[in-house]
Amino acid sequence: MLIMMLMIVISMIMMDGVAMQEDDNGEMCEIIASVIWDCKPSTILSDPKPPSSKCCKTLKKVDFECLCYFASSTLKYPFGIDDTLFLRIFDICRLPKCPLI
Repeated sequence: MLIMMLMIVISMIMMDGVAMQEDDNGEMCEIIASVIWDCKPSTILSDPKPPSSKCCKTLKKVDFECLCYFASSTLKYPFGIDDTLFLRIFDICRLPKCPLI
């Protein structure tokens, strides 16, 4: 079942570059595939790299509330994104801290 869900999410991203998720208020958030791919090297436990300027620019373009929802959701796990490393990017890229995380 998990593999099927992962394939669906990857297909969505590859088709239009956007994964949709519903936030706590029932509103739909767009998580741009480039957030995942541009920042992924900084979020892998085995060998994390400093976030690139491209990663930081991409994060700053995404709706902050949706970005925080993504940071606290499980949607990032199938992509191998580590929670702690992903949140560390916020400091390095000089983004505000997400509330309640």
